[in-house]
Amino acid sequence: MILLAVDTSGESQGIALMEEGRLLAEHREPSVSSHSETLLPNIANLLKQEGLAPTKIDVFALTVGPGSFTGLRIGIATIKGLAAAHDRPVVPISTLQALAEPQLARAGQVFSILDARMNEVFILGLGVREASAPTVLLEESCLSLPDAIRTISQHPGVKHLLGSGAQKFAEEFGPMEGVEISTEASCHAVSAAAVARLAQVAWKRGEFVPWGNLAARYWRASEAENRLYGLKTQKSLNLPRSDG
Repeated sequence: MILLAVDTSGESQGIALMEEGRLLAEHREPSVSSHSETLLPNIANLLKQEGLAPTKIDVFALTVGPGSFTGLRIGIATIKGLAAAHDRPVVPISTLQALAEPQLARAGQVFSILDARMNEVFILGLGVREASAPTVLLEESCLSLPDAIRTISQHPGVKHLLGSGAQKFAEEFGPMEGVEISTEASCHAVSAAAVARLAQVAWKRGEFVPWGNLAARYWRASEAENRLYGLKTQKSLNLPRSDG
C-alpha cells in the first residue's frame, strides 16, 4: 500500500510518500508564499522523483486542523481532487497530533501548541512513557493563554512544548517549572512523514473516510466568518463550507 501524506496547515509545506510503513521520500519547505501555487507541482515532482504515477497511490492523508484557514482549505481541495480522480480513500489527521508525533519517543509530557491569535492557543497534551502508548493529558482545545498556562502548570514533571504557540509565548510559558521549549525550528513545524506514520496506523484501524466526506476541523470561526455570521469562538463549529 502506497500512501501520500500532505501538510498545509501552516506557513510550511510538507509532502511524504510511504509504502507499507517505509518512508520513500519527503519534501519540506519551511516557508511557502502560496500553497495554491506550489502544492500540486511539488506533489507531481515527488511522484516523478520516485517513478510513481498518481494511479499508484492507494491512500491519501493530510492534516485537517487546527491551522491556517487558507492553508487547510487548499490542502483539502487538492487532496479531494486527487482522491476523487482515482476514487481513493483519505485519512484525516489532527495537526496537533502530527506536531507531537516525532517527540513521542522521549519520556515526559508533550504539549502541542498552535497560535490561534487573539491571545488564544490550540492545544493538545500527551503523557509519554517508555514502551507505552501516550495518554491524553489534555484533549484538543482552544484556550485563552492564561487558561493554557494554568492547565499546563497543573502537570508536574518535564513538559516539552512544541509549535507556533510555544514559540510566540515562550516568555509566558518559560517560567513554569519543568518546561522545555526547543530552539530548533524543525521541532515546531509539522512533518509530513509524521502525518504519514499516523495515517498508516489509522488506516490499519479502519479510520479513513471517502474523499467526499473530507472536511476541515477549524475549531472556531475565522475573523471573516465572525463578521459575516456573528459567531463567537467555540470548541467546534458547523459553518457553511467554501472548500467543496
